Amino acid sequence: MGIALAFGGLLAASGQGVRPKLHRHREAVNDLEVTGLVHGVPAGESRFVSLAFLLSLPHVTLHIDTFEDFAAITKPGVMVTGVYLDVLAARLGAPVVQPSAIEAICADGYAASFPSGYIGIHKPLFVLAIDGLTPHEWAEKHHDYDAGPYFVAYEHFVPHFKVLSHADRPLEPDQITKLLFSTKAVIFAGIEPKQVNDPAQFNSPLVSGFRIARQNCFRCHNSGEYGGTQAGLSWKKLGKIARDRPEYFADWVYDPQKIDPTSKMPANKSYDKATLDALTKYFTTIAEESGK
Repeated sequence: MGIALAFGGLLAASGQGVRPKLHRHREAVNDLEVTGLVHGVPAGESRFVSLAFLLSLPHVTLHIDTFEDFAAITKPGVMVTGVYLDVLAARLGAPVVQPSAIEAICADGYAASFPSGYIGIHKPLFVLAIDGLTPHEWAEKHHDYDAGPYFVAYEHFVPHFKVLSHADRPLEPDQITKLLFSTKAVIFAGIEPKQVNDPAQFNSPLVSGFRIARQNCFRCHNSGEYGGTQAGLSWKKLGKIARDRPEYFADWVYDPQKIDPTSKMPANKSYDKATLDALTKYFTTIAEESGK
């Protein structure tokens, strides 16, 4: 049975406050792993919820025509159906207000961290279907990229802030298999400099570099168990490169393909010298604080 048929049978349950049935093991390929501050999930463990549960939640269908990381689905635009991340968190019994955060963890090691403030402003949609089909069914039909089992999209993304030449950007993880519900303090503990809480330091290169790195670099580079692992370079290793080879570090951030044509890291050619200097300053401080 396709997802379009499943919608019809489950719409009646929407808005009913259905509690999830939590499974100890993944029973289907599109079961979603949930962990952290989720009602009924023991500390340090994971549980799984089914697509049927996700479909039972209040969901919306939106037309999207821009998707920075998955251009194929937006030519000439598609209808996506999904659940807003804050609604999903609430139905799982997870925090949905400050200072909470949700980390979406993907099959390829990419991880997007969504602070509650970002969620409240941008309303990220946890997508369950494209044009009435699961992402996998859609990819098979169109012989295109499979973003499933789940991905995040936005109806209209409007940047909310700008730090030097870095503008607030849409976090668009795809191939999401796991959601971690936690707090900002826990997820960002390993990357947040102590100066971030000093109002006098808010626009300093160090804090500006942190704010940029938290949104951009943390997606592919991890600090301990948080952040992405796709790049294979940890936060501390980035710090060591910035400290020992600052010009190389800045050049790599700006245009990695110029240094290594095989690099999969996106270039940041909109970053000016002040932005690159701020990132270098921040990561150098990380290396100095780690003592290595």
